[in-house]
Amino acid sequence: MVANAPVDVGLSVADITNELQTFRRWVGAVADGISPNDVMRDVAFGPQAMMFPATTKLAVAYLLLPLGTATVERSFSTLNRIACAERNSLNAEHQDCLMRISAEGPETLSKELLDSAVRSFKLRRV
Repeated sequence: MVANAPVDVGLSVADITNELQTFRRWVGAVADGISPNDVMRDVAFGPQAMMFPATTKLAVAYLLLPLGTATVERSFSTLNRIACAERNSLNAEHQDCLMRISAEGPETLSKELLDSAVRSFKLRRV
């Protein structure tokens, strides 16, 4: 999907405008004391999803947006630890594997796979 491509919700511009006006009235009536996230969650996954089809798509997009940059910053910190001066000869595939291990934890390796990896490493170093 192209980033700037319009999302087809099967409604005309006039229908979407009317839906948003109805949505604003609904929010004004029910949202007193409710957080914006709770309102969006109700619209995205509650019974209002059928009532507001275009707004539901916007609510889902709103709920999927990251709240901060902590995940990205954590990833760059991990990459800086992995791609240090001592490991400057790692290729992209190995860096990717080490990043995944750091983020998700190591998979349980079978004895054969571990032995194969050790043999491969020893052969490269000789």
